[in-house]
Amino acid sequence: MFTKTWESLVTLDDKWSFLQQNITPQSLPTLFQTSLDPTLLTSLLATFLFGLKSRPDLSSLVKEYMINLSQVARFCTILLFMGKEEKAVVEEIWAILSANSTDDLVVDAESRHVWGVAS
Repeated sequence: MFTKTWESLVTLDDKWSFLQQNITPQSLPTLFQTSLDPTLLTSLLATFLFGLKSRPDLSSLVKEYMINLSQVARFCTILLFMGKEEKAVVEEIWAILSANSTDDLVVDAESRHVWGVAS
């Protein structure tokens, strides 16, 4: 159901709005179980980056999405299929999260490491 709805959304703005209104970060591991694929991950990452750039005040929400997405089954295997462009998006997301860091948004090394991003 999620994938059909997600694929029907055309713009990153539509996808970002859909995520915020319907999918909590904590629900991602249960939602995807073992069905997350590299294409969907790439689309989610583009949406997170869009969200960060359009609403920097929602950095803590994007961080929660990133942390919970990394807890999806087979996540580490999926990362192996990411190309340079996708990895660059991941690095840009974590760089923005670090730049927007506040007392309640600590971007810890472990969270970055899981995504393959150096501290």
